[in-house]
Amino acid sequence: MAVSKQALIAWLQSLTGNHTISAQQTHSNFFEIDQMISQVGIIPGMVVCEPWMDSSPYSDVSFVARAIDHWNQGGIVSVGSIWPNPAGGGAQSTNFLTANDVLTNGTSLNNAFKSLMDIAAGALQQFKNAGIPIIYRQLWEMDGAWFWWGPQNFNGAQYGQLWRLVHNYMTVTKGLDNLIWWFAPNGGPLTYTYPGDDVVDGVGFDCYTDDPGSSRYQDLYNTLRLQAPSKLMAFCEFGSGSP
Repeated sequence: MAVSKQALIAWLQSLTGNHTISAQQTHSNFFEIDQMISQVGIIPGMVVCEPWMDSSPYSDVSFVARAIDHWNQGGIVSVGSIWPNPAGGGAQSTNFLTANDVLTNGTSLNNAFKSLMDIAAGALQQFKNAGIPIIYRQLWEMDGAWFWWGPQNFNGAQYGQLWRLVHNYMTVTKGLDNLIWWFAPNGGPLTYTYPGDDVVDGVGFDCYTDDPGSSRYQDLYNTLRLQAPSKLMAFCEFGSGSP
């Protein structure tokens, strides 16, 4: 069934304070989802496809068919773009790159980054063709130094430009109006720049801890609430703080 981005956002807002949607991250082959089904007998309400982990070929779009099937069964789909370093290497390859080289139109790194976006847009277009809105997460944990878009390469203003570069390319150049844009810092030092309400639909944070009610996460929650009071809020990643 075809559903608009705005309709899904409104439905999610209607759940606030009353219901919780469970989600499970998975790779292209849906290994984690299949393990959950076989071991626990539960299909999560939302599948969170992060198909382009450092260990996966960036051209792999095999997850799309399974994700569409999940939607057709009544579930929600989220997709995360773990952008490889346009200077070469995986997302956690942070060397040999400057922000201006990526942000300046027509440079070799800018063109390389657009080529990566073209691949992602091809997969996301299939969801649009099927009438499926996607909760879309990208450039997350920008307050840490482990991804190439972190503070070691991008200051706050440059990070905002990078977010808007992707948003403009996907929504204007590629016409993907089915994306629900989700902004998510890490539950860390609270040093980040919020891109702006006009290019963000939901906010949240990644939280790996045995105590999500600690002041560290309360402070981050309160900060996001002040920055984006009208936006949906989520635990974007959540897990134990120890093995």
